[in-house]
Amino acid sequence: MRAFEFFCTTCGVTGEENFSKNDFGESVCNICGTQNHQQSRIEVLDEDDVFGQGLNISIRRRNIRRGRKLRVVAEKEKKPLVTLENCLHVTQTILSMQAEALAELIHDQELPNIVRELWFHFLECWNVKGARPLLNCFISMVIAKEKPADALQADGYEAQWNLRITEAEFEDSQLSKFSLQSHIAILYLACRLRHNGIVIGDLISFIVHGQIPYGSVLSLLPEEMQISMAPIAVSYFNTNLYQARITTTAISTEVNYLHYHLDLKLPPLNWSLALTNFTKALNLPKQVQTNYHRLCLVLAPDEYPALEGNDKRLLLLPSELDFVARLAMSIKLCPSWHLWTYNSNENYQGMRLTLNPYDRKPVLKRKHLNAFVDVVDNNRHGRFLHVSMPAAFDGHIEHLQELASTDNTADTIASNPVTAFAPQHSSVGAPIDPGMKNGQLTMPSDIKATHFYPFYQNVDMRMTNLHGAMENLIDLIAEYMDMSRFTVLESICRLEKVVLPHLRV
Repeated sequence: MRAFEFFCTTCGVTGEENFSKNDFGESVCNICGTQNHQQSRIEVLDEDDVFGQGLNISIRRRNIRRGRKLRVVAEKEKKPLVTLENCLHVTQTILSMQAEALAELIHDQELPNIVRELWFHFLECWNVKGARPLLNCFISMVIAKEKPADALQADGYEAQWNLRITEAEFEDSQLSKFSLQSHIAILYLACRLRHNGIVIGDLISFIVHGQIPYGSVLSLLPEEMQISMAPIAVSYFNTNLYQARITTTAISTEVNYLHYHLDLKLPPLNWSLALTNFTKALNLPKQVQTNYHRLCLVLAPDEYPALEGNDKRLLLLPSELDFVARLAMSIKLCPSWHLWTYNSNENYQGMRLTLNPYDRKPVLKRKHLNAFVDVVDNNRHGRFLHVSMPAAFDGHIEHLQELASTDNTADTIASNPVTAFAPQHSSVGAPIDPGMKNGQLTMPSDIKATHFYPFYQNVDMRMTNLHGAMENLIDLIAEYMDMSRFTVLESICRLEKVVLPHLRV
């Protein structure tokens, strides 16, 4: 077979005598005028070209590789950047969701409007005295962990924004910080402006119980917003990171920071409503509120808000520390407060309180202890693989199992003589009625009220030296306010030194 043969694909004629050249030098058919089949294929006269092999395959491979590179470049160009407009849109949506949820919890329909005004006031202040662009607050974690500033500039971010500056290089005297914690701080500032009597511990309780959206809040937004925030979803919206933790100290620091830079004039804490929320949550008697008002007559709490809203870092707000101390003193001034028994009340069907009732029910029941130990023992790994349970602990479990299998437990189980809560008898020897009527507090049934007021002068004392009733009271307040036990004790001792010399029970 010849390597080259004249052939017309239209009329089928073959042979060189049936073809001639036109003015352009092309070989065309004399019958129908169609160009020669071989010449129309890029003038390649090799036999491999006829069968689709050889040089043409390498050309196609180069074209495929070139097409892949073009597609990759096109995909990189189509990848959306994290813009300030998208960040503000998502932030405003999240803040609106949180404000509406809080407004429904505390029955204040005007709260979202105050939050909206605070947000726009924050944007105006940032535009005037912001130490860096607001977008840098959203992408700063991406710079530190995923890619350097040069790579971000190559992606399209503006170079004059100085992306290399981190959070640690800014001082508290500069308006340069914004995070998810700022949302909760804005909510607290709005509650202070509305005189709602909400403390930071209340907001943390709402977040922990899922009543205010905070963790995985990005998943609650529409899909378009989630896609726009995809590059910073793991860094900025990750609530498991240290920068997004929810504690009283972190929120207090953020509240004082925004209070100072937004130049707000906050009213004093509405301690009357905050006290009402606390007493309803624990079903405390009305005598606690009466004693609190007596303390406020001796020393007014209006002096403490002046210490807030400065350029110093405050781990705890002075107004809340003062509220904690007065609350503890008010309870200690009640007769027979050290004989109160605090019980869990899950089946209470009365009025729904604004705050969640305090529950002292343990998470792990004693009957599940043995199964829990087995699960922990079977799931040990890493450096804890060769760790064994102490022999005394196993013996304690066996002893509990023996007690549980005993028919008459009344003869084998006795009350611990050093236990302060709950007492079996009152101060006069009369048995305390264990019944409870729609409440969490069991009052003593004795006629004579016993006054007991432990006073601790040394603040640096260890918590183990406290009276049992005092220790239990500190635990209640510390868990409600999300503070440390020593902070509560220190606040009480500081206030007692000032108030007690002027107070007459």
